[in-house]
Amino acid sequence: MTPADQAALMAIGEAVDIRPGTNLFRQGDPGTHVFLVESGVVRISHDLPDGKRQVLAFRWAEDVFGMASDGRYRNNADALDRGRVMRFHTEQLQGLLLARPRLQHRFLLKATAEIPLQQHRIILMSKYDVVTKVVAFLLECCSNGQCFDPVTQVLKLPMSRPDIADYMGVATESVSRALGVLERRKIIHRHDMHHLAIDMKRLRECGRL
Repeated sequence: MTPADQAALMAIGEAVDIRPGTNLFRQGDPGTHVFLVESGVVRISHDLPDGKRQVLAFRWAEDVFGMASDGRYRNNADALDRGRVMRFHTEQLQGLLLARPRLQHRFLLKATAEIPLQQHRIILMSKYDVVTKVVAFLLECCSNGQCFDPVTQVLKLPMSRPDIADYMGVATESVSRALGVLERRKIIHRHDMHHLAIDMKRLRECGRL
């Protein structure tokens, strides 16, 4: 993004500080804004008719979310830790993208990059065992610099065990058992509920599907 494009984008944006539990929108709300994560992690989830919840994605720094369908949000967006997001009024953003083709192209690339990732996730979550799913999830988190320290090899997980379970479509106990398996194999070491020491070489070897 050129400095001019970035300045134009920030000129129509509003900074919103977030903390754990901050709700940015609910399923069915009018889709008035599109969001860009500056820092922190946002959970995207969907309420199912039977009262259960499906976690669809976790949005990290530089991720865009909040694209509405038929004028309404189809999912929920909640912050999992402290950070900041920029929000852009949909109509203003549309006008800016029409006026700046390079910026529009960047947003298009961002959106289309999600397609192969979601396709891979569908295969992973439907065809593989829970341990393999957890390995893939940890690799996804380790690819994010704000959560994984490559020097100490410690991963900070801002999401809870139920969040991870709802992301994978399994029981919370299954996630805990899978983490136990990885710990016994000395691939991870749990410092506490949210901090894991990772043997990246062995984790990557486990994640080769």
